[in-house]
Amino acid sequence: MRARQTSFLLPLTATLAALAVPAQAQVPATPRIADVPELSDLAARWTAALAALDAPGFALAVVMDGQVLALDAFGVRNVAGEPATPDTGYYIASATKPFTAMGVCLLVDDGRVELDAPVKKYLPRLELPDAELTATLTLRDLLCHRPGLDCGPIVQHDAYTGQITDELYFELLRTAEIAHEVSYSNVHFTLAGRVIEAVSGQKWQDFLARRLFAPAGMTRTTAYASELYGKSEHAEPMLLVGGKWIRSPLVKTDRTMHAAGGMGTTARDAARWLILNTERGELGGRRILSAALAREFHAQQSAHPEPRGRIRIEQGFALGWNIGKYRDPARPYLFHGGGYVGAASYFCFLPEERIGVAVLSNSGEGGADIGTIVSIDILDRLLGLENQPDLLPTYADEARRRRDDPRHVFPGGANPARAPGGLSLPPEKYAGTYTHPQGGELELRVEDGELRAHAGDLPYTLFATKPDEFTACVVPGMTEAGHFELDSGQVIAVQLGSERFLRAVAAGR
Repeated sequence: MRARQTSFLLPLTATLAALAVPAQAQVPATPRIADVPELSDLAARWTAALAALDAPGFALAVVMDGQVLALDAFGVRNVAGEPATPDTGYYIASATKPFTAMGVCLLVDDGRVELDAPVKKYLPRLELPDAELTATLTLRDLLCHRPGLDCGPIVQHDAYTGQITDELYFELLRTAEIAHEVSYSNVHFTLAGRVIEAVSGQKWQDFLARRLFAPAGMTRTTAYASELYGKSEHAEPMLLVGGKWIRSPLVKTDRTMHAAGGMGTTARDAARWLILNTERGELGGRRILSAALAREFHAQQSAHPEPRGRIRIEQGFALGWNIGKYRDPARPYLFHGGGYVGAASYFCFLPEERIGVAVLSNSGEGGADIGTIVSIDILDRLLGLENQPDLLPTYADEARRRRDDPRHVFPGGANPARAPGGLSLPPEKYAGTYTHPQGGELELRVEDGELRAHAGDLPYTLFATKPDEFTACVVPGMTEAGHFELDSGQVIAVQLGSERFLRAVAAGR
């Protein structure tokens, strides 16, 4: 049995009062990890873990019994070394999915959609390679990843280039891969986001802000990168390159924030989201999601062929949430993580014990490891589980291997614009716009003497390998081989990975 330290719980009314004060006012003190007896010695362990796992910093929220148990932060939020705090905004990537799923459930509560109605009822343009699935696919199917729909070009444009339109989206869906079994995919949720838009008449971001974030008092939660990174305190996406922390050259933009992975939040707001879930749709005495829909939201809807994992046992999906067991086959566990270049998040809760944890970080693999270590430490302590194997040494070994991996540095060689023999023509002759029917536009620019490529919002630095051949690198480990095609002294195309982009306007015109 876990011990309840109610004297250290922050009443929800106090949290509501904190949210009501003007932005410039002092936010009331909240218990930190050191203030909670079961967790008080973990701060030193986690501070050491930041260095061992190569993570710059993180913020966390812990809730229990409908109240905030602790809010805290460790390390830094940017390359300038400013400290992370519970009010630092972090990009949460795929942990957006349960929010989108709750948005759909709110529309069900409003009587505007049905979970088991065909998606085509709301999106008449929907056409899949499988005619039967086109006619029968439901919102419930999407929210629990039942059909296994996937489409690489859609994911690439939604999450990285931002060069997606409804016309292109539905055109690409006609070529989607279909596993016909439970399989996790962003496409399920970008489709659900389009249903929200079609039914509500609003962008999915604005619907969630009005119908979910505002009623839940989540004042710093947003689905716009311009708000996350342009207003108030936020965490920079950071990369460890050659032993030095740098700001990631790839940062989310408004048009790459999508319904499968397009939100930012703070630890303080994350606590409210966890309470809304552990209290089954209620927050501060106000019901936001009906009791019936809250039960549906957390109930298992689809199953993996076999359970996965030993500590956090994955069994399938609820609506938006992964669902399984925590250490004990009789202990239900819901969770969702998120990862992107320079960002990681992890949200989890035990519905029967009414315990929830969120960990937000501004690094990728190291941040994901921190999320695992911190969430397991907290749950084990609050459940009174002792003498469990420590995963930290194994994760630290993996971090050392990553650090030594040559793929974790930028490619060698000079930029083609400056490399002897890198280009057969002056750099300006390569500059221009190149197009691909499904790959979108690729723009070549000469910037400060360097030749760079931009596929929408996805930036590439080019490194010469041979004359008119190059490696295009977004960040270490995220590279494509490429080359230029010339005809009669004119650049006519760029091959980037598997796609050939034709020049939109002939050189010299």
